[in-house]
Amino acid sequence: MMMMFDQINAQKALDYGLVNEIVPRDKIYERAMEMAQFIMTKPRIIRRLTSEIVKQPWQKALAEELRSNFGMEMWTFFANPGLNHKSGFKAIDEWRKMYEARTKPKK
Repeated sequence: MMMMFDQINAQKALDYGLVNEIVPRDKIYERAMEMAQFIMTKPRIIRRLTSEIVKQPWQKALAEELRSNFGMEMWTFFANPGLNHKSGFKAIDEWRKMYEARTKPKK
């Protein structure tokens, strides 16, 4: 679908299981508030764990994608004759620090 740039209407998204329900445009805010209020009735730890479980595959896929793209960007950077290795190593070090800060377990 994505590679063919097919547009998906609401009914098709429902049929494919991409959405749980179809809501009329003028009722979207009301339905979103109903859903939010329902979610907030659940214990905080359940909401937190559910959120982490849902995000985990996306975070892993994103990290793997960034890792390979970062390598390609660094190769392009080093292949540029106007840049030197010191600025490249500095960029790598800055990226590593940023990555470690994002992935560091919270206490």
